[in-house]
Amino acid sequence: MMESAGLADLWVEDWSGVENAGKIRPGRTVNNPNDVFSLWEKLTIIFPRVMARYGIGGIFHANESAHKIMPLYYDGTLGYSLVRGQKR
Repeated sequence: MMESAGLADLWVEDWSGVENAGKIRPGRTVNNPNDVFSLWEKLTIIFPRVMARYGIGGIFHANESAHKIMPLYYDGTLGYSLVRGQKR
C-alpha cells in the first residue's frame, strides 16, 4: 500500500511484544504498556481530555477496553510496527 502511494525506501521495525514497550518512550522505564504514561500524565492530561470529550462513560469504556485488549497484547495476538518511507 505504501509503495503504491508513492513511498520509497520503506523501513519496517516490529515493536510488538512487551520487551519492546520501552521504544514508545525512550529514556523512560516501560515494563508494560500501562507504564507508557505516568500517573501524573494520566491524571492531568489524559483523563481531563477523555472527560471533556466523552464524559465519565468514556473513562469507564477506556478502562473496560484496556482490560480486554491487554491480554491480547501480552499473548502476542496483537502487536504493532513502526513503518517509515519517503515520498518519491
